[in-house]
Amino acid sequence: MLSLLVTRDDIAQAQLDLQDTMTRVFPETHRPDTEFPYYHNGTYWYRTGYRAGGNGTTACHLNAFGEVRDGFRPPATVEINVAEEGRKKAIGGFFARDLASGTVYLLHAGWINPGGYAFRDWFGQKQFTALDGHPEPRQGFIVVALNISNSEHSLIRYIEEIAAFRDADDEVPTDPAQFRPFYQEP
Repeated sequence: MLSLLVTRDDIAQAQLDLQDTMTRVFPETHRPDTEFPYYHNGTYWYRTGYRAGGNGTTACHLNAFGEVRDGFRPPATVEINVAEEGRKKAIGGFFARDLASGTVYLLHAGWINPGGYAFRDWFGQKQFTALDGHPEPRQGFIVVALNISNSEHSLIRYIEEIAAFRDADDEVPTDPAQFRPFYQEP
């Protein structure tokens, strides 16, 4: 069973563990600026940052993943941002702990732009449920286990699947009406 991490301290520790895991998976550093370096392995990259709340935005940890195609400036293949605290359904990333093993995972709700939640069906994998006592549990795909050897396999597979989904965007329905439920969420 997965337990959703909702406290500021638990999420902050999980974010630090994610960053440690990513610097192991992506050992090379590219520094276009000193504030937000890219960590990469020559094929894929990771970049992290922080967005303070305000003006209607939620404070969150920013986690961008991408492919090294034309250098390091292309848009991210996927952003899996995580709220600084609490459960924020409009933010697609979240951390959860396996109560049996203690392993913490980064999960993603499967919202991809363009296509919205169409990625869920396209991907065809099982979503996992994370509980926190709220009547509506969070559902998401496991992206990567933190601080586990060989955890990069699931992460790289997820990046590749999203890249393939984006490359097939002419086959993905992008009717703006399908996005209304997402934007109406609090």
